[in-house]
Amino acid sequence: MLEVSSLAVRYGDVRAVKGIDLAVGKGEIIALVGANGAGKSSTLAAISGLVPPAGGRVRFDGEDLAGQPAERICRKGVVLVPEGRRIFANLTVAENLRLGGAVHHGRAAAAELEAELLDLFPILRDYYRIRGGHLSGGEQQMLAIARAMMSRPKLLMLDEPSLGLAPQLIDRVFDMIAALRERGVTVLLVEQNVALALEIADGATVLANGEAVLSGSAADLAGSDLVREAYLGA
Repeated sequence: MLEVSSLAVRYGDVRAVKGIDLAVGKGEIIALVGANGAGKSSTLAAISGLVPPAGGRVRFDGEDLAGQPAERICRKGVVLVPEGRRIFANLTVAENLRLGGAVHHGRAAAAELEAELLDLFPILRDYYRIRGGHLSGGEQQMLAIARAMMSRPKLLMLDEPSLGLAPQLIDRVFDMIAALRERGVTVLLVEQNVALALEIADGATVLANGEAVLSGSAADLAGSDLVREAYLGA
């Protein structure tokens, strides 16, 4: 579904991503893991069109995305939930959800999908008429994911969904991400919490200083001495 080859990202003279390769198959959860500043978020930004790649190729369903504007890439089904959630705090849960699907569906189809997502994220039904800014961090993260799902993405990219959340809320959010796979959603997950990411992912790539240092199945990486020592505290 997604094929990234020799992807490079620059910010002026700074090389944030240095020629990484990445593949995501349909229905998989693939994790990009590593320390802060490893190039994970920059990789997502380049895939989604928020920053232009400095080199390499990004192909999605056989089409080259490099250089296309972010809006066009989103319409093709590649949807990013950015770090920090970025919901509309002054709008209600209902209004946030409807904005997520406004461009992509007729009213009836959007209402049907919204009902499905409220079943998947029942806490959002409880706060349906509440402004997003009044939700907890974990609830806002669920809203951000549900809002992205309103566009029926082919590939959902999540940037640091655990950031700033209490441990019990992190578990709830990651349970929801795993549930999305059961619904056939393809996920590219960027996450600093390596142990948790490897628990739910099918495969993973470890980034360090803008380079891919390891790649393979999540189970194999969880058993790697390098990953255990550098990221799992073993």
